This record gives sequence, C-alpha cells and structure tokens, in this order.
Amino acid sequence: MTRDEILNMEAGREMDALVVEKIMGEPYPDRFAHPKWWGLRYDMGHEVWEPMLFSTNIKMAWEVVETLKALGFSVLRLSTGDILGDWWQFHCADAYREIVFEDSRDYFANAETPALAVCRAALLATLEGR
Repeated sequence: MTRDEILNMEAGREMDALVVEKIMGEPYPDRFAHPKWWGLRYDMGHEVWEPMLFSTNIKMAWEVVETLKALGFSVLRLSTGDILGDWWQFHCADAYREIVFEDSRDYFANAETPALAVCRAALLATLEGR
C-alpha cells in the first residue's frame, strides 16, 4: 500500500482491518480464536469477523495512540485550527526530539475526523517506519 493510498483511504471496515493487522498486531482470526480487536457477527448463518471501529470512533482510535506509544513512537500532536479549517491533523514521530535531523521520521495525516487522522498517520508510521 502506498502513502497516497493511505492518505486517501476513507474511514470504514477496510481501514479498520488494516489498523488491527498492521498496528494492533492481530491478524484476521480463525474460527477458534479469541481476538481482542475483532468482533464476531453472523451473516445468513456464517460467522464473519469484523474489526473494531478504529477509524470512526475516537475512543477506539485512542487505543491506536497508546499502541504507537508502546511501540516506541512519540505522539506529538492531535489538532485542528485555522490553517486546517474543519480538518484534524495527527502527528507522530519515530522518537521525541527538539531538533529535527535529516534522518528524522515524522508522520502527519489530515482528515475530517480525529479518529481518521490518527489511523492514517499510524498506518504511515508502521508501514513506512521501522
């Protein structure tokens, strides 16, 4: 998946599944699994695993923030303001620093909601970083 694909991805099940697999570290479960980040529903008699709603629910998105911190990323900012209009921006980096160096890795994403901004930046960080 490319940077542009991530930054243009809409909130929803596809993004949520990527977040669960790439950030939370939990693959699509098998029948006998007891996953933390997947929910089971039945569709016409068939079991269907669905990811938790990370990209649309700020409470769930904050679990992503905590996971990024546990992975060693520095969470720098979640903001909205005049420059962004009604949009939100999430900013994280591979490490905290007061001075940006040439090899520094910072990850930004803008979105209509804070949850989507968090998920986009987190996917960039985990797919492009480390």
